[in-house]
Amino acid sequence: MTQAAPTHPVATARPGPFTRDGRRLLRDGRPTFLLADAAWAAFVRAEPHEWADYLALRRAQGFTALLISVLPIPHDQSVGPGDRRPFTVDVGGRRRSAEPDAAYLRRARLMVEAALDHGLTPVLALLWHNYVPGTWGAELTPHAPMDAAQTRTYVQLALAAFAGLDVIYSISGDEAYADAAQTARYRQVLDEVRAAAPTSLVTAHPATGQLPPSSLTHRLDLLGYQSGHDVDHLDRCPDLAGELSRRLPARPVLNLEPCHEGHGRVGGAGRHGPGAVRAAIWSSVLGGATAGVGYGAHGVWSWHRQGDAFGNAPFSRQPYPVDHAMHLDGALDAALVRRLVEEHDLFDLLPRQRLLGGDQPRIRAAATAGLATVAIYAPPGLPVLLPAYLAEHDVLTVNLNRRRPVATRLGTDPSGRLVLDAELPGADLLHLLRRR
Repeated sequence: MTQAAPTHPVATARPGPFTRDGRRLLRDGRPTFLLADAAWAAFVRAEPHEWADYLALRRAQGFTALLISVLPIPHDQSVGPGDRRPFTVDVGGRRRSAEPDAAYLRRARLMVEAALDHGLTPVLALLWHNYVPGTWGAELTPHAPMDAAQTRTYVQLALAAFAGLDVIYSISGDEAYADAAQTARYRQVLDEVRAAAPTSLVTAHPATGQLPPSSLTHRLDLLGYQSGHDVDHLDRCPDLAGELSRRLPARPVLNLEPCHEGHGRVGGAGRHGPGAVRAAIWSSVLGGATAGVGYGAHGVWSWHRQGDAFGNAPFSRQPYPVDHAMHLDGALDAALVRRLVEEHDLFDLLPRQRLLGGDQPRIRAAATAGLATVAIYAPPGLPVLLPAYLAEHDVLTVNLNRRRPVATRLGTDPSGRLVLDAELPGADLLHLLRRR
């Protein structure tokens, strides 16, 4: 385990589609962590040479999926002269039709096929909240919403464009599910997906801190959530995962949008750095999101280029250029999460905060059945206090800053509790304890 990118050679044949088995996701019959990179604006903005370089990079780093919005996200986008439009518009930028341009969809299909050739499964968001009447996004972009008939026309054409491809569909994007009418619109989309693509997995992408109502949750294959980018994001990482894990029947749970690397700390100062991203992702996995997570680099998701306009800088801060953002180190941290989950079979972890001694809210603990495997995420500078009986377990400690294993000092405190302390100032750690 080193600082270098994990080696995942480009696939010579496409891997099989993701399938689900209880709380796990499988690909070609093997448990696989869905590690998704946010590239929401790719269909609108990415050029062929950029797309090819990006796919090769993310595949080599170990990603398994991409998050893409089929339609532009009109209130939250980078804008440049070469942008593609899915719909014809009038001089005021208002959509004239619900029938997307056939050339736009053909190009999108080619981009999906290229991603699949690299072993990356697109998770396609069909209906971002701006296109649904009455949502907060529709209020920001009043020209965008579609009525029920227009939605049906668009969704059917979009599904036809991707027919036969092994993609995952998200019925929503950044949606708060504020009332019955909005939920009904997404139920309509779900019905269209089930009719046209009955073998495809389906999820939803809620707004920060929100969850779909149970009437939708029980019909989804994957339960996704968004912990968000504000200063209070960290508590939501395990809390929302736990809430979804308790919903029956059991489904794979994913944090589709933890804080993005380089994104502004909404409600605070500065940007989210790689340490914040690691804390969010590991807090999510140990909170119950063991099937997968999203990673976002600020500038990749909006496919921003130097000199582009970006209308949401007061909320997100100015994005980095995409050719810089795709090389941020946090992508390697995210890839290490996938590697550790798969190598150590951490798919069945459940939160076990009661294992921790004392008040340690920033440390996260999880374990498999019978405490056969215990996983602890510890932020920098915090020793871990555990029950003494866990001293019989073997311990592997990973320095997540350096992405390599380190020695851990085992001791006891005056009350007899086990103390794990790697004494690495500034390093956040993952402790894996295995019963001998």
